[in-house]
Order: sequence, then structure tokens, then C-alpha cells
Amino acid sequence: MLLAHHLEDQAETLLLRMLRGAAVDGLGAMRPARVLGAGCLLRPWLAQPRARIIEAAGSIGIKWIEDPANADLRHDRSYLRQQLWPLLAARFPALGERLARLADHAASVTDELEELAQRRLAELAGPVRNSLSISGLLQLGDALFGAVIRRFARQSGVAPPGFHELKRLRQEVLLAAVDANPIMRWDGCEFRRYREHLYLLPQLATMPAPKVELSWDAGSDNLDLPEGLGACVWSMGVAFRPGADRPQCALAPRRILRPAGSAHTRELRLLFQERGVPTWQRERVPLLFDGKQLLAAVGVASSATSGRDVAGDHGGVGSAVASSKSHRARAVGRERRLVPVFKRLCYDRGIRIQEHGNMGKWLLLLIIAGVAVWWFTRDPVEVAYQKCLKEVAAGVEKSTASGSNEFEKAMADAVKGMGKAMGTAGCDAMRAACKDDRDGVLCKAAMAQF
Repeated sequence: MLLAHHLEDQAETLLLRMLRGAAVDGLGAMRPARVLGAGCLLRPWLAQPRARIIEAAGSIGIKWIEDPANADLRHDRSYLRQQLWPLLAARFPALGERLARLADHAASVTDELEELAQRRLAELAGPVRNSLSISGLLQLGDALFGAVIRRFARQSGVAPPGFHELKRLRQEVLLAAVDANPIMRWDGCEFRRYREHLYLLPQLATMPAPKVELSWDAGSDNLDLPEGLGACVWSMGVAFRPGADRPQCALAPRRILRPAGSAHTRELRLLFQERGVPTWQRERVPLLFDGKQLLAAVGVASSATSGRDVAGDHGGVGSAVASSKSHRARAVGRERRLVPVFKRLCYDRGIRIQEHGNMGKWLLLLIIAGVAVWWFTRDPVEVAYQKCLKEVAAGVEKSTASGSNEFEKAMADAVKGMGKAMGTAGCDAMRAACKDDRDGVLCKAAMAQF
């Protein structure tokens, strides 16, 4: 496709983008050539002034159609062309050439920045597709950071975020607390953080999967998941009791699994954390059950009682599917949070108490270690100060008797107050002396009394 943009069009585009606060790549204005679908877009007259094109067209009798919008001052470009351009051109000769030259400089800088951004993007690529290292991103300057994120978005088929969105992304997502789960939505997608990586995902890929129960027929090797989420593939089979059908893919109350190669049962949420499954994927992982026994979290872990793994052909996300007992599952989860820690260890019959037989010993050792640390790190001056205050209070109560009438009682209270104030002042003086010079004679003499 050929377009007849000329030198003044380029200058006007640059001025408009400057007034809108465009970044460096925006100041490059229009490019002479760029890819357009399966073809290309060319602007062969971009370096030619308008007057020369009009003169050439008139000399060979070419007639053109004038767009009425060019005279409508409601449009920014028309206002710039009709009102501002004559004033600027009268003051600054060769205005079009100067602004076009500035656009060429900006385009050259943008090209070099894009090449550097492409190299950085490859270096910062995360362990999975559409993920980047957060620590590496935070080391980039603002210009390179923006170029990397914009290229990252374009490679994912997403519109490049603007200045304000880039600022939000850095502050609200990359610099969020470690235990936070920040989200920034943009152009039908979401920027998300998990541990040390930034993810750019379609919003549909982060939504919880439909809660349904699927029964796996004994004669089928594949189990199709709902709503285009893929399929579970039966690889080498799983050992079941004689006559049993294939298991169900469901969410059940007992989400506990003993992984292959482990002697202990584990909660599924802990397995997800250990194996680095992002939080938004955990409710999309298919769970395979034989009755109430959890056999596998497809693509994450398989039970030691299963013969082989069940593969997941669901793009790493799969489906979190639930049976009619899903309400009971949530109720059990709330109940467990109310059970004390020692009862929780043996709450499910699948967890044997013997597996945690040394828990009491370790807890006792931790308590003893904590007391020892406190004992050896305490400040002797503060200990002596507290002891001094206690002795002052005890001495005042012991040495002062109560009166038999109101006057004597008032005098006794006054004497108690004066004695306590003087004793407290002495304790404060001791602490202040030790604070200034702990090895001094006055401090040592005072400390010796307590």
C-alpha cells in the first residue's frame, strides 16, 4: 500500500505527539516503510514538501479530492495546520525540515533501543512462556524498562501499555509485597506476579474452571475437560481394586496426597507451593480420585498408590472440577482452621500419628532454646533497674504504717508517695549512670546492690 504523506504531515504528527507527551518511539512519528499484514505500507513522499507535490500534480493535470475534515478546526491536526503552523513557520524558517530531522533522530534512537530491548527480553525470559524475571526488570532504567515491556506485550499479541500503565506496573505489581497477589488488567489480559516472575496472561486463563464432576469410562484413554480446557490422557493405567471403573476427576473433601517417593502424606496446597504452581492455576488443575482417595493432581503430583502418572494435555492449566460434595469440602476446610495444631496433625485418618511422633520433642527443644536465648541476651542493667523498683515499692509499703484517722492516713499516703518518688529517682539515676558508663565505679557500685 502506498500513502502520499509528505514532509508537513510528518512535522504535524511529531508536534501532535509532543503535545500528547509521547515517549521516544512516539517522537519517531511516521516511518517510511513498515509491515502491514502479509504486505507492507510505504510512504515514498515523506521527505517531500507539500508545495512540491501540489506543483508536480498540477503540471501533469492530476486532480485530487480535498477532505472536508481538513478545514474542521474541531480536529487537532486541522487546528494545528490552520492556526498554529502559519505562526510557527513565519517565526522559524524551514520548520518542516527541522521537525522532520528531529523525527529521524528519534526514530534512530528508537531502533537502537528496540534492539537492546530484544536482547534484554531474551535474557529475562522466565521458566515458562510469557514470563519475565522481576529482579532483572527492576534493574532496568525507565526507557529500557518501557521498551522491554512494550515488546513483551506485542509478542504476546497485546497492545503496548502506555506511560501511566508502565508506572502502575512497576509500583503496584513489581514492587508489591512478597506475600501479595497483585494484578494489573490491560487490554483483555492481566499482568500478574508469582514469586520472582512477572506473567502476562489472558483473563480467561486466570479464571477458576467450572466446578463439575467427570467420570472416566474404563474403555477410554482420554478425558476431555469442559470449555476447551484440554484433556487428561491415560498413559499406562493406575492400579485399582478388581472390578473398579476408571476414577473420577473431581474436587473432594480430602485433598491430601502421598506423593510417589515420599513416606508422608501432604496437603495439596503445600505441594502446589513446593512445585511452584502459581496461585491462579491451582483452581484449574484436574484432581483425579478413586472414590474419596486422591490419586493425582494432573501435571503436578501422583499418589504413591498409583501405578503411573496421568498426563495432562491442558496447556499447564487444566480444570478444577468439583462434585456435589464441594460445599462439604469448603465446610471441612473451615473446620480444620479451628482445630488446634496437635489435633489437626491427626485429623484425617490418612495421616498417621506415628509420622509426627517427634513433634513434641522438637517443640520442647524450641522452647528451651528460646528461653536460653532470652536469658543470655537480657540486659543486666534493665534487670537490676526492675529489681530496684520492686524493692522500693516493697520497702515503702513495709516501713510506712497507716494512720488511725483521716489526717494520719493522708500524711501516711504523702510519706509513701515521697518515699516511692525518691526511691524511683534513685533507680533512674542508677540506670542513667550505667547508660553513660557501664564500667564506671558508680554503675558497678549500684549494680552490686541488686
